[in-house]
Formats: sequence, structure tokens, C-alpha cells
Amino acid sequence: MHSMGAFNFHRFFGLILLLILLLFNQIYAYGYGTIKGKVTDSETSAALPGANVQILETFYGASADLDGNYVILKVPPGIFNIRVSMIGYRSLTKRQIKVTYNQEVRLDFELRETPIEFDPIVVSAGKSRQRLDQTPVSLSVVTSKEIERRGATNLIESLETAPGVNFIGNQINIRGSTGYTFGAGNKVLLLLDGVPVYASDTGEFNWDMLPPLDIEQIEVLKGAGSTLWGASALGGVVNVLTKSPSAKAKLMFSLIYGKYDKPYYKQWYWTNHDRLHYTRMDLSFSKRYDNLGVRISAGRFVSTGYTQLGDFTKYNLTGKFDYHFKNKIKWTGYAAYSFIDRGFFIQWKGQNSPYEVDESNLNNYAETNQINLYSKLAIPFSARFGINMRVSMVRTLMGNQFGEGSGFNPAIGQGFELQADWIPLSNHLLTFGVQYQHDAGSTKFFGDHTGFSIGPYFQDEWKIRENLRLTTGFRYDRYQLIGGLKEDLFSPRFGLNWQPWEATSFRASAGSGFRAATIVERFLELTIMNFKIIANPELKAEKSWAFDVGFRQYFTQNWNLDVSLFDNEYWKMIE
Repeated sequence: MHSMGAFNFHRFFGLILLLILLLFNQIYAYGYGTIKGKVTDSETSAALPGANVQILETFYGASADLDGNYVILKVPPGIFNIRVSMIGYRSLTKRQIKVTYNQEVRLDFELRETPIEFDPIVVSAGKSRQRLDQTPVSLSVVTSKEIERRGATNLIESLETAPGVNFIGNQINIRGSTGYTFGAGNKVLLLLDGVPVYASDTGEFNWDMLPPLDIEQIEVLKGAGSTLWGASALGGVVNVLTKSPSAKAKLMFSLIYGKYDKPYYKQWYWTNHDRLHYTRMDLSFSKRYDNLGVRISAGRFVSTGYTQLGDFTKYNLTGKFDYHFKNKIKWTGYAAYSFIDRGFFIQWKGQNSPYEVDESNLNNYAETNQINLYSKLAIPFSARFGINMRVSMVRTLMGNQFGEGSGFNPAIGQGFELQADWIPLSNHLLTFGVQYQHDAGSTKFFGDHTGFSIGPYFQDEWKIRENLRLTTGFRYDRYQLIGGLKEDLFSPRFGLNWQPWEATSFRASAGSGFRAATIVERFLELTIMNFKIIANPELKAEKSWAFDVGFRQYFTQNWNLDVSLFDNEYWKMIE
């Protein structure tokens, strides 16, 4: 039954891809207009390669090249608003730009540098690009510049200053949504470029899955997000967006070194503390070769820790590639390998030795190997209709765990998503699609189990007036454990955004979330020291409702205020 499910999945994907390929020659069969120009810094007049140019209320756009020049071909006749955005600069929109048949429109932009992201472009609120101040939900953005300024060595350190986010060990907690579950069964969904990247058997996150040099920005959606993102978005969503290949060749090297302080009391000393330190080294190369973009990164992170069993060694290797076809079709591929060897400090030796462990626990080391892969295809069939397809895989192999060197098999999660974006009227943006996830895990501690989920979703963003937007949506999910439990879950969503003035926005939203129990939570039977875990195959999905009202006020380039009042309600929580 397992193999048949995999066969049907690949056959279905192949059929969809074949139908799309047959339509390639039918796209853009007629002549249209062209928009071209240059993007520069308003103070220095320097070119801004990589700046994003978008025709609003369409799916057309372009990126500036080495000299800051951009070209948008085959633009249908009409009157458009054109927006340019770039990290570190305030976005700029030029309105009422008229395009006619066989006409070339010249449109230059001068962007003003800003120390903070005044109105950053985000994708996590509605699965499409939109300004942060136009979203109906509470969402925070951590940019690559902030990560560099803080010298963050991993995703946890990148996120820990985001409002509403805190960590209990490696466990993320957004607005109090998560208890302590020792890494498994996260109540927050972690995405990499919009692709789920949790371990398919435990639900655990790898916070060291990529070097910090690769991060363009991190978006934190606070509150339930299952309507668009599906399972595990119970208490929020963290979407890590990676950098795209740069227009010109760029080689970057980063070195971070730190030392740990000594314990407060001398009787707590357990080693020569002058030797306790950590070092992170990362190297990345990026370049475009005409239509092909390449970005490759590698990293090494080692630490002695400041406690016994606090030491670790971690390696990263990542690659991101994209190809722009002449008919506006874009392919993006990503691959990442991560290796972690670390100790686990679970219980101290005693109150007089809080940094040490008992000699019987000195073998509490664990190895993890993880591979993340995804492939995406974006096809704009017209200015107002396009589809996005992706296939993905996360392979996690737990090696030696607490002295147990055998009995661990790779946990493999395979995903497929087909999403369509349609603007049937100038004031409606429809986002709809279907997402499929297939998870399998097998060890001697919980047996061999497989589960899958499939969920169609729909959302309508209605621009009632230029400064008033209403968002409604819903999702229906079927989760099934092969040979076991079946669950049906419905996730509606409502949101409102009002901008009475240019620098002021009010928002209100209500949405539901869910998280199906992981394979480990259902079937694990294990005793570690004084902790005993027993199986519970009949665990039901956790559910939540999130209610939020708030406003955002910009005062200057350096100052803004964001206030939220929220109520999160949870049922059937698993701890």
C-alpha cells in the first residue's frame, strides 16, 4: 500500500507537468508593450543590481542587472502601477503608467536608503508579495542586515529578538503557543522559501540547516496560519527566505569567534574555562550567467560548550539555482546538506555541580544528517493568472543516539504543491491550490509508520477601497495514518486591513490552526535515565483559534510603533 501511494504521487505530478509543458508554446503568442529603465541610489546615483521591479495587480516583474537596468517584456496594454523594492531601501511606487501595443515605456527609479525596513515586502501573510503595512495579520520581519549586525550564528540567534518570539532550549515559542516537548511536536511551522522543513517522524526543526550568510529575511507570522500553510501552523509560522543569485559575482566570507565566561561561583568550575569557545566560518559564492543563477555556500560551526556535553560540531553545504526562460517561466532549485554531532545535557550531576553530568551519562551524544531538496516552477500564463508548482523532500537520518548506534533508518518527507493566483477583477486576488505531504519514519523505538495529508485551500483578498482590504479564506485537510487513524480538519480565516493615512495602518484577523500528532508522539516507547515514554496511537490533532487586532504607525525612517492585542485559544494540546 505504501509503494502504491508513492507511485500515484509521482504519476500525478508527471501528468500535471506534461500538461503544462504542452502549453509552453501557447504562452505569449502576441506582441505587447515593454517597460524598461534603471534603478539607482538617490544619494550616490550608484546602480542597484538585484532591485525587484513589479507591476502591481499582475504577476509580471523583473530584477535589475549589474548596471541597475531592468526590462519587462510582453506587457499587455493598460494603465499600471509599478513598484520597486530592495532590502535596505524604501520601496517606491510610480502610478498611472500607460502601456500600449508595441510601445517601449522608459521608467527610472531612485531609491532612498533607510536604516530600518519602512514597508518591507512579505510573502508569508497571503502566499503572495505584499507590503507589510497592508497585511491583516501580525507579522515581524528580520532582515539580513540585522542578522549581520548581531553576528548571529544560527536561526535561533537570528530570531530571538523578534517581538513575541522566545526559545526554551531549541524549542520555539510564539506568543506562548508552545510548552516543552524536547524538540518533537513543534507548535510552530518552519518553512524554507515557503517549503516545510520539519523532520517527518519527530516534527523536529534543524535550526542549523543553512549558514546565516544565505538568509535574505525571516518572516514571523504570529497566530494560527493553517488556512494557507496547513498542518503544524498551530501557533505561528516562521518563513526563512534565502538569497537569490546576485547579478554580479560576489564572494563572501564570515568568521565569528567567541569565548564563554566562567561560572559565577568557583565551586562550579569543572574544567579549564579559558579554553571554552566557539567558532563559525562561512563562505559563499553567487553569480548570474545570463539566464542561469548560481549560489553556493558552505559553513563550519564548532563549540566546546560551557557545560559538559555542551560541545558540538556542525557542517553546512547549500546550493540555490534558478533559470529564467524567455517566456517568463522561472525554475528554482535548492539543495542543502547538514551534519550535526553534539552532546545532550539532560540532567545535572547535582546542585553543587550544575555544569557537569553523571559519569554514566557521558555517552549522551547524537548525530543527525539532513538533506533538504526542493524544485519550483513558476508559470505566468497571463498578466493576471499564474501557477506555481513545487516538489520537495526532507531526509533526516539520526545516527548514534545516546550510545544506541543501530536501529535508525532515514525519515523521509515528500511534498507536492500546486498553487494558482488569479486576478479576475482589479480589486480581487484569488489564491487557491492543493498541498500533499507524505511522511515516513522507522526505528526500533517506534516501528515502521507512514502517514499522509492532502489539503485544498482558497483565499480571496478583496480591495474594497484603495485603503481598505478584506481577506477571507478556508482550507480542508484530510490526514491519514496508513493502517490507522483518519482525521478531517477545517481551517477558516478572516482579516481586515485599513490605512486611513499613508503612515498608519489598522488590522484585525481571526483564524484557526491545527497540528496532527507526529509519528514519534504516537508510537515512541523509550526510557532515558529517569524518563519513561509510552505509546499513544490514538492522539488527536491539536487545534487553535487566534484573534488579533493591532495598528502600525510610522513616524520617521528610524522610528515606528506596532501594537497588538491578541487572544489565542488551544484545545487537545500534547505535552
